[in-house]
Amino acid sequence: MSAEFGFVAGVLEVMSKIRIERFPIQVKNLGKFGADHLWVTFQQDELDDAGDTQHRWYVMEGTVAGSSLGGILGVDGADGRTSLADANDILDPVALRAHLGSPASRGSLVLPLLDTFNAWSAMAAIARDIDRLEYPYYATSGSALSLPISNSTSVISSLLYYVGLDIQNHRPQAAFYRFTAGTHTLLGTSDDQSLSLGGHYDTILSGDGDDKLEGRDGLLETDKFYGGFGNDQV
Repeated sequence: MSAEFGFVAGVLEVMSKIRIERFPIQVKNLGKFGADHLWVTFQQDELDDAGDTQHRWYVMEGTVAGSSLGGILGVDGADGRTSLADANDILDPVALRAHLGSPASRGSLVLPLLDTFNAWSAMAAIARDIDRLEYPYYATSGSALSLPISNSTSVISSLLYYVGLDIQNHRPQAAFYRFTAGTHTLLGTSDDQSLSLGGHYDTILSGDGDDKLEGRDGLLETDKFYGGFGNDQV
């Protein structure tokens, strides 16, 4: 993944940090079996790594309206100003920490981004577009129907892609075996785009624009393209 977007850091002091975090999926107790939900947070104070003010940290995460097979994929926090407290409807900082734990318990990983304010703004703009496009939600791949995985993890994976990062190299830390499905899927936007599969991405769901979609060169690799409403070219 290139740093063409201009956000990837070398060595630079910043006044804020963007993090990727994991949290056990609560639905059907899937988290007990290692399944994680991912989100990204914006830490306003660079010194608050312990998360004493995490109730004020901004968050973006994927959501689903309807069923886990064919519902509507959305994004909570796409305004870029939704706090962890508001997203979880727990305004008391102590109660929120009891519910979410600390950043360390969520495997919180600081992303190597140069200009965190503009990177977060760019991610929020993409998040709003993804939310507006109302992609179908598929929690897992339905191979019999050739369905892609298109879920909340795909949202986070795509947000990282658009600021020049491959989620494969920037996963939340985990002390024990954890997993999340959907990292291989790249979600397009409503703009005309040139989207190329690479790294660990093997699936593209394009948006409304007239997109140019490019696969990988490997003979043993299977690329999956799902066109949008525009005039897409492969």
